[in-house]
Amino acid sequence: MVLYHPKNTSRCETTMETKPAPAAPSGGMETAVSTVPKIRDIGTIALEALGKIDTVLAFELSVMNDHMKAMEGENALIKAENDMLKAKLVQQKEDEADIYYYLHKKLDANYEVIAQLESDIQTVKLERDAMDKAFHIKQDETQDAFAKEKKELTERIESAEDTLHALEVFRERKIVLEDTIAAMESTLAAEKDNHKKNLLARTEDQLDTTTKRTMMENDQMISELQYQSKETEKLLVKYKALETEVVHLRLQLKVNKDTEVEMAKRTHFYQKLIKKLNERVQSDHVAARTHAALAQGQERTKTDVNKANEDMIALLQTKSNGLETQLRTLCAELADARTHVDEARAEKHAMLAQQDDTLRFLSVAIHDITHQLALSGHGHAAPSSLHAWQAGDVIPAKLDDLAPSDVKKVLQMLFGKLHAYQAAIVVQGTLSSERRVLETVAVGSCLNLLMAYPSGPLPSKRCLNG
Repeated sequence: MVLYHPKNTSRCETTMETKPAPAAPSGGMETAVSTVPKIRDIGTIALEALGKIDTVLAFELSVMNDHMKAMEGENALIKAENDMLKAKLVQQKEDEADIYYYLHKKLDANYEVIAQLESDIQTVKLERDAMDKAFHIKQDETQDAFAKEKKELTERIESAEDTLHALEVFRERKIVLEDTIAAMESTLAAEKDNHKKNLLARTEDQLDTTTKRTMMENDQMISELQYQSKETEKLLVKYKALETEVVHLRLQLKVNKDTEVEMAKRTHFYQKLIKKLNERVQSDHVAARTHAALAQGQERTKTDVNKANEDMIALLQTKSNGLETQLRTLCAELADARTHVDEARAEKHAMLAQQDDTLRFLSVAIHDITHQLALSGHGHAAPSSLHAWQAGDVIPAKLDDLAPSDVKKVLQMLFGKLHAYQAAIVVQGTLSSERRVLETVAVGSCLNLLMAYPSGPLPSKRCLNG
């Protein structure tokens, strides 16, 4: 812009650039600013028209023009902000629409869930009512059954009490009857003994002297048989104890044999080891003598080695002596075991001899009573006891209650059983004694060989294994 002052012909040129005006927003969200070419404003046009204007007025017009331009710029900014707020409002409306749609959809889903839950509640209520009804029915049935069972148990208790009362009355009557029966039995036994004594007295008066002597001999024989029976039982008990001791001795002998074989193997191993060490020592001595002439400086070292070898040999010799001592101890224990076995065998033979005496006595008694029965049996049968006795029955406490024929049966039974028992013992003892003799001979031969070769090689495995 060029200003002309009326009083001054000089020209003052003032160049002013116009600011670009903000463009209106396009699309609702963005503003486009375009550069406007320089144009003359109203003041310039007015000055050019008037030609001569006051400078103050021209300056005021210029200031107003600048203020107007500033206001236009602010207006453009306010428009842009307004457009932006409109865009935000549109966006918020869209968001509110989406939120409204989501909330309505969620509410519809909740309505469906509520309806489903209400239907479930109704179903559960119906089921609960049905269960309550079934429970009440079952409870009534249980109470009825309990009342019925209680009634039955009450009736059974009353019946049991009546039965118990009857049993008590029966027990009292039974006690009274048992006392009466016991008194009657004692009276009957006393009368029976009196009648028996009277009959025996009458029979003794009627019998002759030979029969009386026979009866006395029978009584004596019965007493002797009872004594022999008791002695036989004692011998049987003693024999069982001896058999138990023999079994223990056999076990101990077997253990001793196993220990002896183990010691023999160890002794044989130690003897071989000692022999190898002796050979090694001899070879060391030969090597020492050979190298003594070549290297005298190593003589002291070889002497130490030989000394160590000699110490080892002495230690092994000591162990070998200890093993030989243990072997001799085992031999002594084996000899003691043999002594015990011989003593048991002697006691067994003594018991068999006593049994032979018992068998001979029973044989003589059977022969005598057979002869007596033959003498007393001419023309009439032999008297029998009150109760017939059989060979399988238990022997009564008194043999004088038996008839002579029954006494003969008893003696024959005792003789047969004792003879069979003795035969079984003899056969078993013979087999076991032969086995023990063979084992003793084998062990004794091995021990003799071991003691005959205390420092030499052991016998073969055939001898050790028997």
